[in-house]
Amino acid sequence: MLRRAEVTERVTVPLSAGLLTDTAGYFRSLDAYRAGDVEAIVRSLTAATFHAVEGGRRLVDELSDVRTEYTDRVVARSDSVVWKLLDALVAQPVVDNAYVRNTFAVSEIAAQRAIDKLTEVGIVHQTSKGRRNRVWQAEEILAALDDFADGIRRVR
Repeated sequence: MLRRAEVTERVTVPLSAGLLTDTAGYFRSLDAYRAGDVEAIVRSLTAATFHAVEGGRRLVDELSDVRTEYTDRVVARSDSVVWKLLDALVAQPVVDNAYVRNTFAVSEIAAQRAIDKLTEVGIVHQTSKGRRNRVWQAEEILAALDDFADGIRRVR
């Protein structure tokens, strides 16, 4: 509905995030709606929407700040797969060599070089042990996502 009304272009507002902050109030507004009071549910959904939008804005700002910080840490050729991987980390903060190879259509060596470069500057850290089936994650992006999840956790 928000996209059709052109309120948002690409982002889906997680309305449930706002509703989870006061589930008791939401259920009361549903009961009131069933009893014929439309205003209660409209107020509840409006408050949830504003809460969700604010949380989403904070998340976008934090992820943007992290991405800017990442850019400042990396020195690489402008056509390096490292830059593509940096952009992808926001949507996919846990990666392996196969992901980088398949996503960017590069060789295993090129994929590993990009991962190694990000490891060298502290952007990703290996979370698996050994040399086979290794996995790396971007801690700062995961922390931002965790903070967002904490902000929308169920309060009541």
